[in-house]
Amino acid sequence: MRKSILKAMLSVAILTIGAYAAQAFSSQPYGESYGFSSEDLGGGSYLGVDTRDIRTDRLSALKLKEEHGVEVTLVDQDAPAGKAGIREHDVILTLNGTQVESVEQLRRMIREIPPGRVVTLGISRDGQPMTIKAQLASGSVFQVCGACDPADASHARY
Repeated sequence: MRKSILKAMLSVAILTIGAYAAQAFSSQPYGESYGFSSEDLGGGSYLGVDTRDIRTDRLSALKLKEEHGVEVTLVDQDAPAGKAGIREHDVILTLNGTQVESVEQLRRMIREIPPGRVVTLGISRDGQPMTIKAQLASGSVFQVCGACDPADASHARY
């Protein structure tokens, strides 16, 4: 009886450790872009960029003084962002005058703006401030990408 209880307890412990190890090793490396299904988070407007939060180690490369905004990691050239002239490694600092602090905040803001509206994006390109206007498209706020991790809010496509 004791052996069966010990075997059961050992099995539970091994399964728990295995689950944690699988989760730890399944994380995407830094720099990979993530997307989210519109089924997970609702439909709305679409800008056409992949982004990631600004980290301290990227400030110098992006020629930024402060750690806020989101870095554009990919631009869909056929989407509003591409048509408006947004480029990879631009940093979106503001949306309609509101300072952007994170991917999650920008995602929410875009989702809440109706499709067809023109938005004003304050960006930094190679350390130079610029203003770009883009007309949001109708569609999924989040397009599905190959390796999505909805638990990681520091990367997104919208």
